[in-house]
Amino acid sequence: VLHHVNQSWMKQLSVLVRRYLTILFTDRKNVLTLALQAIVVGLMLLAIMPTGHLDPDRDPFAGRSRASMVLLALVLSITWIAASNSIREIVKEAAIYRRERLIGLSISAYVASKALVLGAITVVQAGVLTLIALGRQGDPVPGVVVSATTIEIMLGVALAGIAALAIGLLISALVRTAEQALSIFPLLLIPQLVFAGPLFPVSDQAGLRELSYIFSAKWGFAALASTVDLNRLQGELARVEGTSELSRWQHTFGTWSFNTFMLLLIITIGFVGAWYALKRRDQHLTDDSRPLFERLRVG
Repeated sequence: VLHHVNQSWMKQLSVLVRRYLTILFTDRKNVLTLALQAIVVGLMLLAIMPTGHLDPDRDPFAGRSRASMVLLALVLSITWIAASNSIREIVKEAAIYRRERLIGLSISAYVASKALVLGAITVVQAGVLTLIALGRQGDPVPGVVVSATTIEIMLGVALAGIAALAIGLLISALVRTAEQALSIFPLLLIPQLVFAGPLFPVSDQAGLRELSYIFSAKWGFAALASTVDLNRLQGELARVEGTSELSRWQHTFGTWSFNTFMLLLIITIGFVGAWYALKRRDQHLTDDSRPLFERLRVG
């Protein structure tokens, strides 16, 4: 625990990370849930998704490409998993946080501890989900950044997941109860589906186009689309049904870099936003505790 206010930022971070890991992994049900989430969802996707739709050598007469549905399923699955893991993680510790804030808890160290632990879990889940779900999709074209396309897909899925968990932490820092967080959860996921890109042509509609920029699934899907060269996979279908999104799906380093940059921007906004939301809570401390708090505050 945090014993005194003179602990350095790194010492606080180390203590908070160890404590958070202990809390997570001493709950057997929680460990089982974390372990099975990506496996179960990956097996479901493997069973229901069409076969071979990321293979560039796929027979063009085998039916319309469903590559976009494969990529969308990956992005939405990791978005759901990561957001569900993070959306209650701050609010459920409100009492502990308030008490430790009064003795010098650094807000940035607290948020960083959540980001590091949940981020590591999300990366592992993204890898497991991708490997299982793409088991029957064939060999995609070489990736934009690395020739091992599966690795690049894992990276895109992981970044999409970390963006979702960052927004989940932001929501958790803004709400007052875990019940409020759970009630907001569907409102976080449904727009991700609508604004991701392949299902609804919102990018050609003023207002909706700009609104879509704030949703991580849009940029996660675009990064994967760039990696597997979705425009080529969908061929004529892409040109017939295509929108301005096609430019964000190009198989180029510049396109992929921009899409991943947008994911990193959303990640930054989520974590910094969580820090700021917690910082604003300082003003709600009682008048009696404020002088003590001002003397002991760290970070």
